Amino acid sequence: MNQAKRAGLPGPGYLLTREGRRQLEMLRDQFYLMAEIAFVTTQSENDEPLQITRSLLGMCYENHARQLHEILDAIKPT
Repeated sequence: MNQAKRAGLPGPGYLLTREGRRQLEMLRDQFYLMAEIAFVTTQSENDEPLQITRSLLGMCYENHARQLHEILDAIKPT
């Protein structure tokens, strides 16, 4: 197939199961929750440090990475 004919073809695609999409939506919601916790709404909140232990933060990142890994493993090329 010459280059002109290939130019109009769609690139490779991937299929995500409904369960994979549900997992992605849950992960998205968890990130939104983390962002909401971190954002301040008043100046007094802005002046106070947010105290989170390093272990808890590490576990949170590890959990998100594990969830993403599971979702990526579930994606099938078309």
